[in-house]
Amino acid sequence: MTIEQWLLKASAYFDGTMAIEEARAFEQQTAENDELSELMKLWKLTDAEASAYEQYKPEVEAFINTHQRLKKEFIGVTPARAVKFPAWKWVAAAAVLAGIFLIGKLLWPTSSEKPPVVVQNTKPVSPDSTVTPNPVKEKESPSPSEKNQHQNEVLYAQSFTPDDIPGDPNGPLDDAYFYYASKQYKKAITAIDSAGSRQLTRGGGDLNATTKLYGNYYKALSLMSLGNEDAAIPLLNQTIPQNAPQSLKVKSRWYLALAYIKHNERSLASTLLESLANDSSSGAYKNKARKLLSDLKEQ
Repeated sequence: MTIEQWLLKASAYFDGTMAIEEARAFEQQTAENDELSELMKLWKLTDAEASAYEQYKPEVEAFINTHQRLKKEFIGVTPARAVKFPAWKWVAAAAVLAGIFLIGKLLWPTSSEKPPVVVQNTKPVSPDSTVTPNPVKEKESPSPSEKNQHQNEVLYAQSFTPDDIPGDPNGPLDDAYFYYASKQYKKAITAIDSAGSRQLTRGGGDLNATTKLYGNYYKALSLMSLGNEDAAIPLLNQTIPQNAPQSLKVKSRWYLALAYIKHNERSLASTLLESLANDSSSGAYKNKARKLLSDLKEQ
């Protein structure tokens, strides 16, 4: 998938017109490409903050001028032309695209406020004839369940960032940590699955319980990064037993809540987020859980 094709699909993904199955496939394709993954992160960041700018309508005109100039440089390219974005251009492109949605909210009416469509008849009409306009088929509004699912996916996209590898990655999972840190998630999963036999080959015996917990945790995060939260849910449930390290239990509950949101199981997600929000040992995840709970209630 070229960058131009990705940009067109991303517009449909973020404005909610992409079908759910197509959105899942788009997420997986994006996760498999490092450059597109970075652009997705930048887009999420700017799109999430765009609503804060809606109160500044006088600045919209200046924003449009900037948008037109940047769009001509970054989006208006021919398919035959190779596109290579320096780091600052990624940021500019993401900001432009987020601005498209902002300007749309400010300058165009919502679907319920659209003016009636007038169909003009260019053929000569006799005084005794009656002209019946051609019916205009309006785009069907998404069903409540589809709208709710899209809101869940937006919240998930805004909240999910893969965790870092442990401070000391040496050990039976060192290969898996290397692939995971370099965003080669499929190879990371393979390395985790083969870690036990690899350990035996080295003469180290079976994996201990803690290593298995971390293996399940990073395999789950690799699956989520590939857009497969369904397979990640049972693995994350296995990483929060009573004897697991406290930091691992906290992080596992956070990512499990995100997976439940993506899976449209808000009640399960809310229960986990409330446990984090009320747990003094949750650290940074305490405030993150409170914010996400608030976002869930607002939708």
